[in-house]
Amino acid sequence: MNKIQEDIENKVRTLIRGEISRHLRHLRNRNRVLKEELMECRNQIAHLEKIADARNEKTIEQWLERTRQNGSTTKKLQQRLGITQKELASLLGTDPATISRWISGKVKLSRKSSEKLAAIYNMTKAEVRHNLKK
Repeated sequence: MNKIQEDIENKVRTLIRGEISRHLRHLRNRNRVLKEELMECRNQIAHLEKIADARNEKTIEQWLERTRQNGSTTKKLQQRLGITQKELASLLGTDPATISRWISGKVKLSRKSSEKLAAIYNMTKAEVRHNLKK
C-alpha cells in the first residue's frame, strides 16, 4: 500500500510540475509579446514625434494652449460639427454665454474646458448628435 501511495504522490508531483512549467512558459511568451508591442508603440511614438518636429508641431499641450487663447478654434469646431453654441455648451457642460465669451475672446478657456473641447474635436457629427440626445 505504501508503494502505491508513493507512486500516486510522485505522479501528482509530476503533473503539478508539468502544469506549472506550462503556465510559466505561457506567461513568459505573453510577457515577450507585450514587450514587443510596447517597443512597437514606442517606435510609433518616436516616428510621430519626428513628424511633428518636422512640421514644428510640438505636442497636444500646444494645441490646448492655442485653443485656450484663440476663440476662433472653438467657433471653427462648432461650425465643423454643425451645432449651435447652446448644443456645444451642453456637450461641454457649461453655459451658452460662456461659449460666446470664449469665441469673442473675452474669456480664456480653462484647462479642463480645453481638454473637454479636445475630446469633442475627435468626435464625428453622428457621435455628437448621439451625445446631444442623451
